[in-house]
Amino acid sequence: MVDCDLVCLPTRFREPAPRGPYLWDWANEGGLRGLGYAPTSMAGHHFITRAALQVLPETVAWLRGEARLLTWCYCGFPDMNWAQYGTFGTEIKGARMPDSRREWEISRYCRYNQLLGEGHFIGHHPKQAIAGVEGRYQDACRAAEAGEGRDAIRFLGAATHYLEDCGSPPHAAEIGGPRHMPAESVRDPSGIAIPGYRPATSIDFPRTVGHLEAFAIERCQHILRLLEEERIAEILPYQIACANECAKAVADMVNQFFLAYRDRIDFAPQPAPVGVELLHNGDFAVAGDAPTCPDGWVMYWEDRADAQVSIERVSTPDGAEIVARDVRERVACLPTWPRVVRGVPGQAFVVAGEVCCSGGEAGLEAICMDDATCPVAEARKPASGTGEWEMLELTVTLPAKGEILRPGVYARGTSMARFRNLSVQVRA
Repeated sequence: MVDCDLVCLPTRFREPAPRGPYLWDWANEGGLRGLGYAPTSMAGHHFITRAALQVLPETVAWLRGEARLLTWCYCGFPDMNWAQYGTFGTEIKGARMPDSRREWEISRYCRYNQLLGEGHFIGHHPKQAIAGVEGRYQDACRAAEAGEGRDAIRFLGAATHYLEDCGSPPHAAEIGGPRHMPAESVRDPSGIAIPGYRPATSIDFPRTVGHLEAFAIERCQHILRLLEEERIAEILPYQIACANECAKAVADMVNQFFLAYRDRIDFAPQPAPVGVELLHNGDFAVAGDAPTCPDGWVMYWEDRADAQVSIERVSTPDGAEIVARDVRERVACLPTWPRVVRGVPGQAFVVAGEVCCSGGEAGLEAICMDDATCPVAEARKPASGTGEWEMLELTVTLPAKGEILRPGVYARGTSMARFRNLSVQVRA
């Protein structure tokens, strides 16, 4: 499962990253299948995590789709926990950052919200990062003990990121400025692999972090010398050595977690309950960490270079709505990934909501995915476009391999579209 995630398919990320293979152009080159994959952190993290899981086949089988999400998403969380995600022209001139932070509720899993000033920022150098390793691993254990298995793996992903940073040469040596990115960016990840490694059954975090730090500092000296001499191609072996040492540590940590909780958490699909509302905050009444976005929802822009389009939560005398304006290419408001509806193949759902638009297209949509967010089917119900409120219903049956239903609202080619009072229930 962790060997074949990179495929030659187009991805949702259109534009090249402006700083080389540091955000998502490495993913564009190969293609990532899951809609929930968010490779907007340094690519090395994802390949280190993949190498660790490749020596843990029993753990991968237990995790099912969570193994791919841990690889291509969760282990990048601390690099994506910034308020500029979802904003226009901050990291990328003339484009909008994908709202990865809200899409996965990353601030919750990192225990730090920059926008609200809540929680505590943890630095990525070993002397600070060890708090992230230990703290997020403890969060993972608490979530597992509470029966919240997927939350547990997301916290484990954050812990994985901090652990990998402890063995990153520029992080360990506390090298900032223009030399940091060249020293860290692994241009060819094919050597990141630890075949034959037998993971330990437990891990001592202080000792492991100390080892990774010392190992990386020693090799960073060679990397910096080669960078000064502009012998950039020769730094790769030192980077790979550090990455593989990190992969061994991650394998030890994940193996410890697996042995502790394999009999207490089941990631197999379960039927969604009948007769209850399955959609979180479907009336948009509760605002998130910004009043323009509902709690538990995220905005999506097909064309992130369009500075004129807007889609946001708006308070009204009757409650709240999602309002999209000046829409050309598709925009959408979707539940965050932790809030999607889960069921079993063959289970039918009714997605309902009120829509108002004049011209163009706007309505309800639902995307069916496997347990690693790879799409298997989708359906839409557009409004008639009369400019009046309409109650729409969309019935969706999870197909074979379908375990996730992500319902929401969308619009394209309209000057204004409004949405309110969404609901999802199992069809009686």
